[in-house]
Amino acid sequence: MLVALLCSATTFSQTSVSTDQELRNAIADKADIKLMADIDLTGSTLNIAEGIIVTIDLNGHTLNRGLKAREWNTGGQVITVRKGATLNLTGGTLKGGWGGDGGGINNEEGTANLTDVNITGCTGDDRGGGFTFSNTLGKNFTKIEV
Repeated sequence: MLVALLCSATTFSQTSVSTDQELRNAIADKADIKLMADIDLTGSTLNIAEGIIVTIDLNGHTLNRGLKAREWNTGGQVITVRKGATLNLTGGTLKGGWGGDGGGINNEEGTANLTDVNITGCTGDDRGGGFTFSNTLGKNFTKIEV
């Protein structure tokens, strides 16, 4: 008697993005994201909302807020990680953020895992030009350059 087992494979898919709006939509959809171009963030800080997990492969590209001064009305960080959220960020550059805390990344009690990330040209008025953490968790860095 011949018995055949069929196994279903889970496929891994990434959402490829090339614009600010595509990136924001992919974050809202909780996608695994791969940048296909440098992106100028023309809106506001990228917000990783409470309780979600987002993986962004910068793929050698740059996320640039392009700020030369603090923009009080919209927040100036490149990325904010909210309480209970997780950001996995790899392989590229964050630049041009300006915030009260953490011009590059402001981690507000979330988890931020950075691998091979360069944070440059970011300013914090109070704390952390590159990044600020308001908790003791989520400080997992591998080869981060500031």
